[in-house]
Amino acid sequence: MHYLKCDNCGYLNPLKSEYATFCEHCGKKLKDNFGTWKLTHPQSDFEKFKQEVGLSGDDAAIGQKQFRRSKTSPKVKRIIAIAVAIVVGVVVAGFAGRLGERVAKSFNEVKAPAEWLTGSWKTFTPFTGSNFTIETPVNLTARKYDLPPDVQQHIKDMHAYENAEKDGMKIAVSKAIYNDGITTDLNGAADGTINSLQQQPDVSQFDFTRQEISVNGTPAILQKGSYVYRKSTALQFITLSIAKDNELYQVMSIYGAADDTGSTVAGRFIRSVKL
Repeated sequence: MHYLKCDNCGYLNPLKSEYATFCEHCGKKLKDNFGTWKLTHPQSDFEKFKQEVGLSGDDAAIGQKQFRRSKTSPKVKRIIAIAVAIVVGVVVAGFAGRLGERVAKSFNEVKAPAEWLTGSWKTFTPFTGSNFTIETPVNLTARKYDLPPDVQQHIKDMHAYENAEKDGMKIAVSKAIYNDGITTDLNGAADGTINSLQQQPDVSQFDFTRQEISVNGTPAILQKGSYVYRKSTALQFITLSIAKDNELYQVMSIYGAADDTGSTVAGRFIRSVKL
């Protein structure tokens, strides 16, 4: 097992997956996380990261002896900050990860249909028992994601929907419901989104902006950005994360940088969200 040491409290965090971004003990962001390291090592993978950055063997044993763990357990909110980041990471990684060479190439050749701007949009109510609605020019179908066991234990229910890959742009929406007594961490969700996009293979020139907003009075974070896939395909993205009690909603879209129709559609899609 390899570990990542927290600079804040000294705790050794097990490197179970590339989404280890927050300390499991104090909740602070890990300085040497995989997403940050990947920016300067774009050709390397998670196994290489563990070997170069992670602690193991005698080094890990020494680190564990030096760590003086507090008798007070981490606050639930900090635990869930980690879980939220991983959940969002799984959704975004699965979503963006399927934008492989074939789909990315299609973004250079196929743009969002112009008729989406003038055609009739549908009001989509995907989540039973929720007032969440969104307008979309295309059908969204259910998508299942497998969550790590240490994350699944915090999740009561989770659903995600996406459009077809042939549409010239990607549109998706997801909702995670956490176990009773757990309050989601909006900042953790937003950080998880960006980290997951940044650490996708063959991603470079990553840039984004972040804005705190509200959706019908509920706190939300809007993030817009761009990146280059395999040094040849310029893409843009927009994500909206909303935290309400023990629920986390996320809306996202990825489209070609030269696709003006896709940009307009994505903006309207995000603005149509109601809760």
